[in-house]
Amino acid sequence: MHVIIGVDPGTTLAIAAFGLDGKFVGAWSARDAGKDAAVRRINDFGTPALIATDVSIPPDLVVKLASDYNVRIFSPPQNLPVKEKLELARKFDYENEHELDAIAAARRAYRAYENKLRLIDRVLAEKGEAQKADAVKQLVIGGLSVHRALLFLEPKPAQVQHAQTKPAPVGRPNQNELSYELQSAFKTIMELRKALERLEAERKSLAERLAEHEKGMAARMRESAEIRRLQRRIYILEEILHKIRTRKKRPSEQQQKQKEQKKNLKQQAANEKQFDEQPAEHEKQFDVEALVSAYRQDR
Repeated sequence: MHVIIGVDPGTTLAIAAFGLDGKFVGAWSARDAGKDAAVRRINDFGTPALIATDVSIPPDLVVKLASDYNVRIFSPPQNLPVKEKLELARKFDYENEHELDAIAAARRAYRAYENKLRLIDRVLAEKGEAQKADAVKQLVIGGLSVHRALLFLEPKPAQVQHAQTKPAPVGRPNQNELSYELQSAFKTIMELRKALERLEAERKSLAERLAEHEKGMAARMRESAEIRRLQRRIYILEEILHKIRTRKKRPSEQQQKQKEQKKNLKQQAANEKQFDEQPAEHEKQFDVEALVSAYRQDR
């Protein structure tokens, strides 16, 4: 049985599966589970026809699983909002938010193909070939139209060789050979579409990583520029602080000089005073001698 697989990678890995008839197959989750565990659980659910994710850029595990199973990837145009996830999963049982995401991814993928899948059921029922429904749906999800999928399932040339009654004209391929070539061409187209989608998913993933890397580099550059700006500001502030300290220091030196000058002036004044007093004493002594000399003459 072919199934649509929803995958939610992370520390807790979750897998959910829906049949191509839209019926819920089941959901599973486990902590610290890797790709091998995912493959085992997917195989328990059925054969993948599509790997789905709930984010616009498929995670690496989704791309790897799609490559291993050689199936297409479904990713929504934008990350599914929580409200839509709850609506998509409201009828189904899940144990945690990771299983919710996986169910929402698978259910959203089924809805993207629902009209075509229902058309296949009607067309095959009218043809009495309802047993081909699963195979035709798988091919349509793989990239073929309903008409081409039906042609692809036509019996191979070896299977109808016994029914051939007339040999084909020389140089002209018979209908069976044309049918076989057509089937080969359809298969090649389908495989190329799958490969193209996986490459596109990888491109988106790499582009996102590159954008994150560039964003991180830009942030680091802004951080470095901010650091340099702050370092310049610190340097300027240190220069200003040094000048302020120098200015505060200079008045104290001036005051010291003024104090020394005052002291010198006081000392000079004291010396001058002492010098002034000495001549007075000398003058007084000179007058006494003059008086004594005049007294002696008078005698």
